[in-house]
Amino acid sequence: MAFNFDRYLTNFLGELPKEAIYVFEDSSGVSSYKMSLIELAKRATSEGRLKVSKNQLTKDNRKSLEELEKDEELPNEHIIKAQAAYAAVNARLGRYYEKMG
Repeated sequence: MAFNFDRYLTNFLGELPKEAIYVFEDSSGVSSYKMSLIELAKRATSEGRLKVSKNQLTKDNRKSLEELEKDEELPNEHIIKAQAAYAAVNARLGRYYEKMG
């Protein structure tokens, strides 16, 4: 219901759909993927965690932002900033769990 309202309001105001950059980290490195906020919300668990696999991120031939042509998507500086924000939050969470554990 809330997403329908947001979609109608976005269309009425002539704005672009809201998107997020999901930073995925595994043994092969860090990659970033654009997804809609609706898709992001659908992947949230009842504990407030996001459950997203590499297969879900690459389905329908979705490419990481790093794989796209430079002019095709976001400037590289935005990708670097998103990955830095992810690393900072991840470090703070690690420190929190270290203190709590």
